[in-house]
Amino acid sequence: MPGLELFPVALKVHLSHPASLPAPLTAAQLTRFFSAVARELSSEPEFARATKRLGRVPVGLGVRFCDDAEMRSLQRRFRRLDRTTDILSFPALEMLEGVPSGRAAREVAKSWGDVVLSLPAVLRGARRGRRTVADELAEVLIHGFLHLLGLDHVRPRVSVRGRARMLRLQRATFRSLRGQMPAVNLAVSAFESD
Repeated sequence: MPGLELFPVALKVHLSHPASLPAPLTAAQLTRFFSAVARELSSEPEFARATKRLGRVPVGLGVRFCDDAEMRSLQRRFRRLDRTTDILSFPALEMLEGVPSGRAAREVAKSWGDVVLSLPAVLRGARRGRRTVADELAEVLIHGFLHLLGLDHVRPRVSVRGRARMLRLQRATFRSLRGQMPAVNLAVSAFESD
């Protein structure tokens, strides 16, 4: 299924999840949502810098839904933290740093990168924040996309202003797109411990 129009190119989400874990949204629903997020952020300088470094407006984005065990494993492997989190982002900008120019670099530049979400963590966040799962999921996805653009709030080298800017953009984008996240097909009981 083709993605929606995003500037001169279409954006397409590639969705994956373990067979044992239900995906709360379809690839088409995620494509529509991320297209709206990208349009909303397209006037921001980070968007322009990212597309300039990638050499184009990327057309792809990977989304993987997982459980806490998989997320904890990814955290240990990539961040050396032995705990779960709600989302990890793997920006194409960072992948390009180790790829020589040529065909491989052009393939990497076709994508914004990948985001991985722990559905149980998203559910806990919704409960903790007393908000709908759809709202929590929307804000977490926006957060992940901002990381794909190169914004950060975690690394020590990031200034207080940089952290504040990311969180301001996240909140403003969420407010602007509130209600555009489709209904989430997720049985909360599937993630509750016995």
